[in-house]
Amino acid sequence: MDNIVTQIEVKCHEKLMIYHDLLDLFRKERKSIVNADVTALWRFSSEKQAMAENIETIRKDILTILESAFIRHEMTEKTFELESIAGLFGSGEADSLLEHLITINRVKTQIQTAGTANRLFIEEYLSTINDLVNVITCNENKAELYNQSKNVSKIRDQETVLLSREV
Repeated sequence: MDNIVTQIEVKCHEKLMIYHDLLDLFRKERKSIVNADVTALWRFSSEKQAMAENIETIRKDILTILESAFIRHEMTEKTFELESIAGLFGSGEADSLLEHLITINRVKTQIQTAGTANRLFIEEYLSTINDLVNVITCNENKAELYNQSKNVSKIRDQETVLLSREV
């Protein structure tokens, strides 16, 4: 059993490293948002997708490790929970897995915070752009230029939109 737990710990460590890389990526993304570097934002988007796929692969690998040891778990990659996996082992073996779980959850919380901060910054930025366009076009209506999807709203019976760009 120790060998199985060790293999799972190695995979958890790999997963943790990916989450750290993802957190760094969100921090770089923030700088690119501030600098309006759209090319970098697209690159970061594809890098985030690749990291998500790597995390899915690690989940599959951990489930394969359990299956190869004939440990019943009834989980899939989508229903994967490290806490449930720790529950499959004795308290001594589960403790190290739970330590990984706590660390991973802490980093995931930091990632969520960074992602929320980036999203709020973009919303504020778009609001400022909207206000500037309203001032430039002398639009006193102050109709929202961007909708909930952060796309340019369909403006009927109003002047032509002076600036339009999707990120």
